[in-house]
Amino acid sequence: MNRLFFLLPFAPRLDRTHGSKAIAQLLSRLASRNKLAVVYLRGAGEPPLDERLRDRFDLVSEIERPWTQRGYTATKLQKHDFTAEAPVCAGRQGFAAKRNYCAQRRKRHQETQGSG
Repeated sequence: MNRLFFLLPFAPRLDRTHGSKAIAQLLSRLASRNKLAVVYLRGAGEPPLDERLRDRFDLVSEIERPWTQRGYTATKLQKHDFTAEAPVCAGRQGFAAKRNYCAQRRKRHQETQGSG
């Protein structure tokens, strides 16, 4: 029996009609033959993990997605301390948006240092 880890951008649900359902079905099938750890992001107002799936997984963890909260603006993102995302800025794997953010941040920093 294999141990598999999944980091998902949203909660898998069997009652949805988009990628959430496809992922839920895949995880459900994999859970019958493997031990699964599932970590997923959930924004304000989004439904949680499908309860029919929760019991099939060995580990489940939900992480609040702050950039979908009401009032969470681009200004707040710019003020956000991305210390935890430093490995992403160093070129390690991560979300494309954060890689793009880090590249833009490095470029701005270099421009500021060069003009000083």
